[in-house]
This record gives sequence, C-alpha cells and structure tokens, in this order.
Amino acid sequence: MYLHDAIINVLSEKDGQTPRQIAIKINTSKSYVRKDGELLETQQISARINKYPNLFKKENGKIYLEKNLVSRESSHTKLSSYKNKATIITETKCICNSCQNIWYYGKSDVMISRANDSLNRGKELLCCTGCLPALFITDKVVVDHNKCPKCGTRSITKSTISHYV
Repeated sequence: MYLHDAIINVLSEKDGQTPRQIAIKINTSKSYVRKDGELLETQQISARINKYPNLFKKENGKIYLEKNLVSRESSHTKLSSYKNKATIITETKCICNSCQNIWYYGKSDVMISRANDSLNRGKELLCCTGCLPALFITDKVVVDHNKCPKCGTRSITKSTISHYV
C-alpha cells in the first residue's frame, strides 16, 4: 500500500484531520510502514498531500478528500483497489466573463476541431486548383474553444476539472 492510499483510508473514515492526526492513526494501525521501519512523521504526510492535489484539499491546516473522490467511493470498496480501477477524465470548464455562460469541453473536442480545420484547409487547396468535385464537399464545423458560444466574446475564465470514473 502506498502512503497516499493509507491517507485516503484514514480520511474516508473521518474527513478533515490535521497531518499530525493522520500520522498518528496510520502509525497506530500500521496500514503503512516505512521501508526503514521508523514511525511516519507529520512532514511526510504534508509532502504527500502537496504531491497529490487531485486527491486532497488543504484548508485551515486540515486535510480533506477531494469531493470527486468522495462522491465516487463506496464505503465497501477499498480505496487502493479503487485507485487501480479508476480512470481520470479531465475536462475544461469555461465561464464567460460577459454573459456568465458556462460550458465544458474535453481533449477529444479539441482534437475533432483541429481535424475539421485540417479537412477544410485540404478542401481549399483542392478548390484553388480548379477541382470541381471539391466544391460539393461540405465544410466541417470548427469550434473556437477560446470564445463564448453564446455571445462570442473571448473574455472567458478557464479551469481544469478531473473526474474519477
């Protein structure tokens, strides 16, 4: 078991604990033992929390599980096996600063837009050489992800969101 798995197990029982409280519980239960056999120190807990911001949230000196992890976790499933089965899906959340419209897109949406843009450019090359059938090829839709789809402004705020599925 990894240290972050042991931390998740402790926080799944009672969320919102200090690194010292977590270290004491892990040392008592021996759910994680250092290679040198020494007791786990508070600094190691803090370092691991900082290394995995997608798993843990730190507020006012207390450590919490990220909401996405808590909502997906059933009380009967071991978190270490959950981690092995989990797939992380990342998407971008956009908020328009003008009209407050909210929309999301993922990597596949960006890839499709780029592919459609390439297809449109290829069609333009065919047309400039006088290829008549190229005129009947329909244009592919290219979405500009840096622009609000509702009002068209480029004044947007982006944030990355990860989901565990």
